[in-house]
Order: sequence, then structure tokens, then C-alpha cells
Amino acid sequence: MGAGAIIGGVIGLAGLAMQLQGQSAANDAQRGMLRSQADAARENARLARLEAAENAKIQQIQSEKIIGGLRPQYAAAGVELEGSVFDVIANSVQNAERDRLNIIYQGELKARSFEAGAGAYANAAGGISNIGLIGTGLSGIGQIIGTLPAGPSTPIPSPRFRGTL
Repeated sequence: MGAGAIIGGVIGLAGLAMQLQGQSAANDAQRGMLRSQADAARENARLARLEAAENAKIQQIQSEKIIGGLRPQYAAAGVELEGSVFDVIANSVQNAERDRLNIIYQGELKARSFEAGAGAYANAAGGISNIGLIGTGLSGIGQIIGTLPAGPSTPIPSPRFRGTL
């Protein structure tokens, strides 16, 4: 084997090592990005729940003020708190509670959507494999072997063949 073939093989191996290192770094970067997105989605889910709880609390305070103000207004107007007036107040209380629960429910739906996204990002990060490294390595080895001289040009007879060529 000539010096040129040896030098070519060494350069080919160095190039292959650089390719493999680059492929590995790209895989690591992609994994890191997907994990970061999963973390951000989990944080968004947590914040969605906090926001819903805070909005529900604000809604409850506002509805209690409004409903609490109804009784004195009716009393000042000389209306007794029975019958249809009492029904209006009771219905208002029920509607306010329904609104509060709906705010919490919508926040939970939003949070679960973020969590589903976080799971998808985490699965994608876990699914990045180094199979590409194997393919790059085999391809590089094949290219290096292709640059080597073919060897002797005369056929090597088989030990089983007893005739002439």
C-alpha cells in the first residue's frame, strides 16, 4: 500500500471523527432545546392554574359585593326578602358560583393542554437517538475503503478449483 493511500486513509478517518463529533453535538443541542420547551410548557401549565385560581377569587369577591348589596337595596325599597326576590338572590348566588367554577375549569383545560405539549416535547427529546451517528460512521468507513487500492489484479485461485484458468 502506498504512502498516498495511507495519508488518504488517515485524513478520511480524521474527517469521519469530525463528522461524528458534529452529529453528536447537533443531537445534544436538539435534545436540550426540546427539554427546555418541555420545561417551559410545564411552567405555563402551573401559571395557567394560578391565573385561574386568582381570576376565580376575583370573580367571587365581585359577585359577593354585588349580591351582598342586593339585600340592603331591596330592604331600603321596602321589599321583603321572600318569594321572587329571595329567588333572584339565590339564583344570583348559584350563577356566581357556576361562573367561578367555570373559570377554574377553563384554567385546568388550559393547563392540561400545556402539560400535553410538555409530554410531547419530552418524548421527542427522549426519542432522539444516536442512530444517525452509526449511519455517518458506516458511510465514512465506506468512503475510506473506496479510496484504498483494489489489491492484486490477478485472481486468487480457489483451493477447490483444480482446473486451469
